[in-house]
Amino acid sequence: MKLQLVLPGLLVALTLTLSAQETSFLEKFSLAADRDAVLKELIPGTEDYFYYHALHLQNQGKKPELTALLKEWSDRFQSENPRRREIQNRQALFDYATNPAASLEYLRGQISVGYNHTRITPDARPDLATKLDPALISWDQYLEAALTNTETLGRLTTTGLVNALRNGKVELGTSRSRDLLNRLHRPDFPNLVKIIHDDLGTKESKGFGEFPIHAKLTLAQLEELLKLRPALLLNSNFVTTWGGKLRPAFGEDAVRSAAVREAWLDRLEAFTSRLAPSFNSLKAHVLYHRLVHDQAKGVINEARLLAYLRLPRPVGYIRPELRDTDKFKKNPVDLNANYEPLSGYGPIGNDEGLVRSLLLTLLAKADNADKFAPELHDHWLNAVHAEAKLLAGAPDAASWVSKLSPEAYQTLKDRVDLDFDAAAKQDFAPADDVSLDLHVKNVPKLLVKVYEINTENVHRTTGAQVNTDLNLDGLTANAAQSHDYADAPILRQKHTFAFPELKGKRGVWIVEFIGGGKSSRALIRKGGLRHLVQHTVTGTEIDVFDEAMKPLEKPFALLGTRRFDPDKNGKLIIPFSTQPGEQDVILGDGANFTTLERINIAGEAYELKAGFHVARESLMPGATAKVAIRPAILLNGRPVPVAVLEKVRLTLNSTSLDGVPVSMVYEFGQVDEKKNPVGPQLADDAESVVEFSVPERLASLNFTLEAEVKSLSTGQPIKVSAGDSLKVNGITLTEQTSDLHLTSAEGGYILEERGRTGELRGDREVVLTILHRDFTGAKGFTLKTDAAGAIQLGTLDGIASF
Repeated sequence: MKLQLVLPGLLVALTLTLSAQETSFLEKFSLAADRDAVLKELIPGTEDYFYYHALHLQNQGKKPELTALLKEWSDRFQSENPRRREIQNRQALFDYATNPAASLEYLRGQISVGYNHTRITPDARPDLATKLDPALISWDQYLEAALTNTETLGRLTTTGLVNALRNGKVELGTSRSRDLLNRLHRPDFPNLVKIIHDDLGTKESKGFGEFPIHAKLTLAQLEELLKLRPALLLNSNFVTTWGGKLRPAFGEDAVRSAAVREAWLDRLEAFTSRLAPSFNSLKAHVLYHRLVHDQAKGVINEARLLAYLRLPRPVGYIRPELRDTDKFKKNPVDLNANYEPLSGYGPIGNDEGLVRSLLLTLLAKADNADKFAPELHDHWLNAVHAEAKLLAGAPDAASWVSKLSPEAYQTLKDRVDLDFDAAAKQDFAPADDVSLDLHVKNVPKLLVKVYEINTENVHRTTGAQVNTDLNLDGLTANAAQSHDYADAPILRQKHTFAFPELKGKRGVWIVEFIGGGKSSRALIRKGGLRHLVQHTVTGTEIDVFDEAMKPLEKPFALLGTRRFDPDKNGKLIIPFSTQPGEQDVILGDGANFTTLERINIAGEAYELKAGFHVARESLMPGATAKVAIRPAILLNGRPVPVAVLEKVRLTLNSTSLDGVPVSMVYEFGQVDEKKNPVGPQLADDAESVVEFSVPERLASLNFTLEAEVKSLSTGQPIKVSAGDSLKVNGITLTEQTSDLHLTSAEGGYILEERGRTGELRGDREVVLTILHRDFTGAKGFTLKTDAAGAIQLGTLDGIASF
């Protein structure tokens, strides 16, 4: 590198940088006959002061004064300064004539000049190996390099990490263990629990839940870890992880199956019973919902109720002195805590209604309430006990009346109850007998009306499911009962009402009980409809089943004002919609029962895909080549016959090395006068072949297959297309005279270097960078081609790329 070639470029690079706001002073400075006078206008100590004074001294050749000024400037503004560096660069160039060595040393430091060129010796042959030594790329060699000078495992891929640890090739320290835990994403790893246990004991650990793998441990692994570290039961992340593992298995329906819900609650109760008081909110949540579940079965577990009542809950009916205990102050229950992800139930909220209801049942036959007294307020418990005994018709009523104030007793006596039993049956099959248990109080005359609901009309007019708040005005009851009761107003009696007229029917009824100025309604749903949806090439196909998952014979669907019945193949299909997405659809059994469902209605989306293949060896100038095309037309992602394609044509655009474009168009599906196929045709089970002439000096080919599809929903044509391209002879546009080609043989892979005409190139230096699939770090090797232009690479076991 010669200096006279460098300096002009440097002078251009190091010219003065001038900003717009400096223009006026620069102009005055540049044109002034007396620049010393102009410089007096500058404020001493400012950037402009130093810059223009340094520039003036430099132009005058006063180097000692300039050196002193630059030092003062540097002392005042110690950070790197572009304007000061500019003056220094200029001075280095000025000094070259008198001290070239110093100037070059300065410039080399500034622009990082390097002289790393390799001398080219004509006819010299590189003294390099022509075969890659497999030992240099062995798994052990990569592992050694991956573990050298590092305490982490970042140089191993996930598979490499597993292989290294399973083979016992890696010693885990704290850093490597933490790196491993951060990268693992599956729990089926050897000694995983032991590794986690050891990590949790280090000062670096942030506790359970720090790494994603913690949440993926199985229940058995969590139990094993808990035996090693019992204190984990105090860790909220650990408890939440364990609780999440107790959810029902895939396929178990906790919404429809009471048995699945009960088993789930059993698992949660068994687990939470092991927890410390710090988890009182979770324990109360599980116990509360288990009590609700039991009540719906007609069961009251006293032990479970007492366990719940002993938890410190901020409610008004507990004994006042309990509020001042450490137990209450340290770990009170949060009744609004949301554990739905763990239990499937919402927050407790106000629990007094459940507690009162359970105690009224339990105390109706109890002479005393001593077992509940330690937890409950005396006045509240005595009032509930008295109410329970009076409602049940206790023989010594006077003694129980004395426990209530006159006002409370009168209110209780005047109260009207029409309450459904908590254990009332929720689901009925069409063949089931229907009866309802109702708790009645202070109702001399009870009227019972049964209304059969036309669900289709309700769904059409309201757009909602049938509920007990349905307006029944104007409807005539299908059946009615009247009952007279001579019970004392204070008595609460359970009565069972049978409805034999509903047996053997599928449908929806509202049963209304009216008496004592009060009304209560029950919604009776006998049977039900289930459905499955799939998007097909003809629309949205809906399979409708009854409550026993038996396919219906004559289902129908209502979407807006349109009704859809099964086609000749028995398929219930809603055609493609111009407004796809979830919509309200009424499904019916073909008789008198319907259900309202939200169903995703499919739109009509076509996509044309095509594979194009050209044998590159056939692309010889002036020759005839062939392109094989395999099209596929997809409707909502599903293949349909290519016969739906119309006006199919292939456009082949080619470009030469000189940039000259050529376009050719081929029509598909043409026929002659006798209706015989002419030219290329499309088929579902074969490729279509098109012949074309190869242009001279071909550089690129671009294929575009275009067609139209007639829309099933609108009847309008929809345009679709697919394409591909390839480039050839790219080496011709470069200075490159050869390229590398990989082949395989019995002994492994062979890398060949060939010239533009295919000739083998021997004694050519080749630099390889090889990457193993188990490691992130690459290895570099410099080899050469042998006399036959080849490098023997071997089997490349475990190598991902090079």
